Amino acid sequence: MRKLAVLFLTALVLAFSGVAFAQTETGQISGTVLDQQGNGVPNAKLVIRNLGTGAVRETTSDERGAFVATNLLPAKYSVLVEAAGFTKLDQQVELPPGGRLSLDLKLQVGRVTETIEVTGTNVAVQYGESTVGQVSLRKISWISPY
Repeated sequence: MRKLAVLFLTALVLAFSGVAFAQTETGQISGTVLDQQGNGVPNAKLVIRNLGTGAVRETTSDERGAFVATNLLPAKYSVLVEAAGFTKLDQQVELPPGGRLSLDLKLQVGRVTETIEVTGTNVAVQYGESTVGQVSLRKISWISPY
């Protein structure tokens, strides 16, 4: 009976060891979005695209410029970064099974473009006679008790 229990436990351990190895197959891409001086760029939009499948993961950098994307399958990825006032950065990376890539994505200052659209309506202007009211001026005398 004891041998049967040991055999059963060994089979159980071997059966679940494959599941444990499968869980480490996915990896992550993390890092920091930086400006030219090395300061973190907050609220940068990151689009991480699996070049093999086309699957997309989007994330945003935090107030220090840090970001993380987890549970990514091993593949070649395109990491596209956009932030206001900076040019776009597109970097390709290879993520191995269970890999953890840490990237420092340095953005270049770009042109700030702002479009202002002005709309208006026509104002009707009446042409013709105009009358001017009378203005009466009175001389006011101040009498000073001094």
